[in-house]
Amino acid sequence: MPQRRHPRVLCEIVGDRCIAHQRARELPHEAVVFVEALGFEVGFGHAVMMPWAAESVQRRRACPAVAAARSCGGVDDEQIGGSATMIGYSLWVAAGIGLGAMASRWQGEVVPLPSRQRAALLFFAVGGAVLGAYGLQLPADLLGYAAPPPAGMATGDAMPLGGRTVLGGLIGGWIAVEFGKRLAGIRQPTGDGFALPLAIALGCGRMGCACAGCCAGAECAPHWWAWIDAAGTPRLPVQWIEAAFHFAVAIWLAFAARRRIATGRRLAIYLSLYAVVRFLLEFVRLQPAMGLGLTWHQGLAVVLLGIAGSAWWRRARSMS
Repeated sequence: MPQRRHPRVLCEIVGDRCIAHQRARELPHEAVVFVEALGFEVGFGHAVMMPWAAESVQRRRACPAVAAARSCGGVDDEQIGGSATMIGYSLWVAAGIGLGAMASRWQGEVVPLPSRQRAALLFFAVGGAVLGAYGLQLPADLLGYAAPPPAGMATGDAMPLGGRTVLGGLIGGWIAVEFGKRLAGIRQPTGDGFALPLAIALGCGRMGCACAGCCAGAECAPHWWAWIDAAGTPRLPVQWIEAAFHFAVAIWLAFAARRRIATGRRLAIYLSLYAVVRFLLEFVRLQPAMGLGLTWHQGLAVVLLGIAGSAWWRRARSMS
């Protein structure tokens, strides 16, 4: 593709001000759009860690960086924001997979199993997680208990394959692994090997949710810590809170793996705590309430707490 001369724009948005510094450089058109959309829509003090989805459409239109990208090839700000949002989400997901794999290699073989049994358990874990993530979200979608799509995005664009839920994935993965262990005759706990990579992956995944604009909290007053959605509305940063929880637990899991603390119970402890945290965070998210003022996902959190908490209690008793 022939190269065209475009301005490279560094745009810093502080409140309602937009300051641009331009310098000419030979770059392909796609590279200019990518760089300007990915890096230069940063609302400092609003969403420093979420530059791809923080600014409203009005601010994008007023920003010289985006105006330059639009004038270069007829690319509108919705296209730039949408593509950069998905780039940010994809990068966080890729980081979670990569860092999770590195963590798994770092901690070594936690549970000694033949390679075929390990591969079989991984197959059951992934398959059960996918089925649970979609299958346990389907009733909420059909009954109207799902959260609305992110601002500026149609329902079909937000959920092209239907909704999915992390809680359902964890429940489905746990049940599938237990079923696989019964088939293979494995009796010892195997969750310790999954715990650390899972915590890292889920933490990165929640940062990706912040980039994509989904899983938002309730509207709040403007603060430096508020998460700003694509419509410019300040919201409680539940994605960041949940990501911080996963990363903090990952640090403890790494320490516990080295010191051999809570052997055989680490995944159960982690998921029990996550179920409690998620249950509480649901009160400030956008999920519609069902009976008793609780949401569908709070019900799933109770189920996860029952599964993981009972396993934690049984194993603690058997090892005492």
